[in-house]
Amino acid sequence: MRWCTDSLKVKPMQRKTKEILIESQTTNVIECFDEYDGVLMLAVRNEESARRRHSIQKHEISNDSLFSRHNDMKNILCFNPVKFLTGDEVWMLLLDRGLLPFGVDVEEMSIQYGQAMFECGIKTGGKQQGNACGAANSRSGCWTCLMMNGEDKMLTQLISEGYTDYAYLQSWKSFLHSIRNDIRYRNVMNRRSLQTLLRNENKRDSDLFSIHNHAEYDYIMFDRTEKGDYAPGGLTVKGRRMLLEYLLFTQQEMNTILISEEEIEAILQAWYETDGIRVYRDELEPVYHAYLGELVFKPDCTINEEKTTSPFPVFFVEIDIHLGKQELFRWIKERQRITHRSFFFFPSNYSNEVAKLTWNKLTFVVSRVDVTEARNAERIVRHWLGMDMYQGKKNEQHKQMLIQILIQSMKNEQLFKEDEKASTKLLYAAEFTNRLSRLIETEEMLSEETNHLFAKVLKELGNESFPID
Repeated sequence: MRWCTDSLKVKPMQRKTKEILIESQTTNVIECFDEYDGVLMLAVRNEESARRRHSIQKHEISNDSLFSRHNDMKNILCFNPVKFLTGDEVWMLLLDRGLLPFGVDVEEMSIQYGQAMFECGIKTGGKQQGNACGAANSRSGCWTCLMMNGEDKMLTQLISEGYTDYAYLQSWKSFLHSIRNDIRYRNVMNRRSLQTLLRNENKRDSDLFSIHNHAEYDYIMFDRTEKGDYAPGGLTVKGRRMLLEYLLFTQQEMNTILISEEEIEAILQAWYETDGIRVYRDELEPVYHAYLGELVFKPDCTINEEKTTSPFPVFFVEIDIHLGKQELFRWIKERQRITHRSFFFFPSNYSNEVAKLTWNKLTFVVSRVDVTEARNAERIVRHWLGMDMYQGKKNEQHKQMLIQILIQSMKNEQLFKEDEKASTKLLYAAEFTNRLSRLIETEEMLSEETNHLFAKVLKELGNESFPID
C-alpha cells in the first residue's frame, strides 16, 4: 500500500469513524443488520482495476450485493452504490449534476482528465477488452507522486492534447525523481537515528582501568563508527532548497500558484527546527537547476553503473578523524549548519589492538563539474570540514575543536615506554608526526600545556631511532 494512502486517507477516516460512533452512542440502528453500529459509504467500482475488483470480491456479502464488510472494523457495514457502474456512467451522472455539493464545477474538473475521460465504456475489442478504468492514462492523483515508474503518463497525455504548460510540471517531477536517488543529495543517516545518536550520553567509566593503563582504556572505550550497507537518510537541505527554487521557477513560468507563501515559510521553519539551518524567504529566487545526471550507489556501497548517468568523475576522499562517533556526527551537523552544504560519506574505523591505536575514518564521495583531480576533491572536503580554517577569520569554537582533534592522540605516552616494540613505536611516531604537522599551522593559538607537549614529543622523536623488527 502507498504510504500516503494509509497516512492521509485510511487512518484519518478510521479515526473520524470511531469519533462519530463514540459521539452518537448509537447501536442497532440498521434494520436487518442489527449487528452493525453504522454504515460507511464507499465509492469503489469493479472496473477501477483488477486489484480493486479483487478487494471488493474479498469483502462483499455477495456478488450482486451493494453491501460489504469493513476490512478491520467489524461493527461497520459498507455500502458501495457505484460498484457496478462504468467510468463513463459515473462521468455522465456527474456532468448532469453540474456542480458538486462542495462547490467544484464538474466540467472544470474534467479538464484535467483530457480526452481519456470517457475511456471505460468505449472499447472496440481486441486488446482493449477488459481494460480497467485508468488504462488510457486518466487515473489522477498527486502530480508530485513518485510511486509510478518512469514518466507520468497522465501529464504526457495532457501535454500531447495541447496543455503545453504541463511540461514544466513534468520537468520538475523528473528532477525530483532523479535527485531522490542521487547520493550527492542524501544524508548519511536518517533523522531519527541521528537524533538518537546525538541525544544519548557518551558514558566513560573512569574506574574501569587504572590511570597507568589509560591507553588501553581509551582504545577499548573509543566510540567507533562502523562500516555498513548503503542505507541513506532523507534529502539534504541543499537538495531540498534546489527543489524549492526549481518549483518557484516552474510556478513563475506557468503563471500559476503551485505553492503559497505560508507553505514556503512553513518549509523554511521546518529546516531551521530539524536541521538548524536558517534560510530567509528573500534569499530564495526562482532557479532552473540544470541536472546532467544522477550518481546512484548499490547497497554494497559501490557505484550502480547501470543507473548512474552523471558524466562527472567520482572521487573517494579518506579522512582520519580522532573524534568519537557522537562527537563526529555533531561536528558534521555543525558544518552542515554553517555551510548549508553536505558531502555524503561512508563511515568506518581503523583499529590496531597491539599498538592500542584507533580512530574513525570517513570516506567522502565527491563528484562535481569543477572537480577533475583527486587532490582538488580532497582540498574541497578538507575545506568543508574546516581543516583549513586558520587561513582566515573563522568561528573560534571550531578552531578549538580542531585543535582538540589534532592533539588528542599526542597525550598517549606509549611512544616513551622503553619496553615497547620498535614497530609499535614507529606507528606512534608516524601518527604523532602527522598530528604535529597540523599543530605547527596553529602554533600561535596553542596553550602552554599543549606547547609543552609539543616540545616533549619533538624531543623524543629527535632522540629515538626506530629499527624495523
